[in-house]
Amino acid sequence: MNRKRWILIGLCFVTMAARGAEERTVVGWRNDGTGVWPSCGTLPRSFDFKTGENVRWTAALPKPKGSAPLVIGGKVVVLCEPDTLVCFDAITGKRLWTVEGGIYDSLGPEKKAQVLDLWSKLHAFDADPQKLGRQSGDYNALHGELTGYGGFKDHYPAPGYLCTPTPLSDGQRIYVHFSSGPMAAFDMDGKRLWLIDAAGTNYVRVSANQARLFDGKLVYYPGFYCNVRALDPATGKEIWKFNTPTKHKAKTRGHAGLGSPVLVKIGNKPYIMTDACDLVDLQTGTLVATDLGRMDGPGTPTVIGDMAVFEICAPKGAKGPSFKAVRFAMAADKVQATDVWVVENVGHLGNPIIRDGLIWFASEETHPITIELATGKRVDQPDPKWRRFTSLDLQLADGMLIGGAAGGGLVFMEPAKEPKVLFKGSLPYALDAPSFANGCIYYSAVGQLICLGSGPKTRQ
Repeated sequence: MNRKRWILIGLCFVTMAARGAEERTVVGWRNDGTGVWPSCGTLPRSFDFKTGENVRWTAALPKPKGSAPLVIGGKVVVLCEPDTLVCFDAITGKRLWTVEGGIYDSLGPEKKAQVLDLWSKLHAFDADPQKLGRQSGDYNALHGELTGYGGFKDHYPAPGYLCTPTPLSDGQRIYVHFSSGPMAAFDMDGKRLWLIDAAGTNYVRVSANQARLFDGKLVYYPGFYCNVRALDPATGKEIWKFNTPTKHKAKTRGHAGLGSPVLVKIGNKPYIMTDACDLVDLQTGTLVATDLGRMDGPGTPTVIGDMAVFEICAPKGAKGPSFKAVRFAMAADKVQATDVWVVENVGHLGNPIIRDGLIWFASEETHPITIELATGKRVDQPDPKWRRFTSLDLQLADGMLIGGAAGGGLVFMEPAKEPKVLFKGSLPYALDAPSFANGCIYYSAVGQLICLGSGPKTRQ
């Protein structure tokens, strides 16, 4: 065998290994939860949805309300409520498969038909966000009919604005946390491998949180109040479950459980930090620290090194929601959390981006907020010309801060102390954040999936 042939064989093995490593990468909501996309390729710097400029393809979704897109292994997967999983080719937009989760099958045909009929009525609101704003009482009444206790008095007060949980994948399986509570796993061709908690007491949106994979455990909130569950991802078998103590539930204000558990490593030992500001041992599910703060809003704590940053309720003397940083350390074999700083009166914040010593947020103040990570000093200057973001979750992709524009669309910004708008474009309305891969932006709008990128157009 000549030398060139050996080189070609070696290159094939390298390519296969690289492809296999890519397939095993865990991808989900906001990529790995940080909102940073380091390998997304070169994204378009502008687009025009009306003229088709840099619109690669669009594809219809089977239901109006879909999750943020999961992009992995050349596929794009979207969860459409209540339990339809649909997969597209990431390059062409061709629909590859559609499967139903079967979460209501055990109810029997008559009850299942009743539940799905109520879902169809909810979809009428999902398809028209302005109608939802005008008739939110009617919308919540439908939720009350489905759940059987007259609305969401103890839960998030506007369920229509909840995002649909984003599927998660490790390249071998797709994990789906349905917004009504059940959890399931599918193979990459849409075959269901296991399903738990089907047909529970909650038949409609009680959860918008995202599952995560940590050290071989599938970790998620089964519902509100940050009860945490760890499963074997291969079988769905429960490894442990942590129930938030009743005395802690009051501090969550009903928002907790809408975000995502995050991993904190302290002294090389892994822990889970919840939206209720509790710290739980990842291996055993036992509570090791609490009272780290009182979160306000449906955000997720963000961890960098030995620090965690998160939104809290207004501290004494403050006028509104604030932002806090704590530092973790081990002391005498116990976890110790020390407050680092608090930034007061910032309004409700989305999930942040942390990079180069700066923290960026989109906020209810309608403009990006920039904070120095080390000091908590706010370094941006409020600009009254800014309009409210649709999605409060900023992301960092291809050197740009990207957020949702008011009324539907995207804003591209320079990641600086004072973010400068590079481009703002209109798109159909969306509730969740986009995803980035293959030099494209994948945007899940009401009733359709949109792929933005340069190259040949393949509208579906």
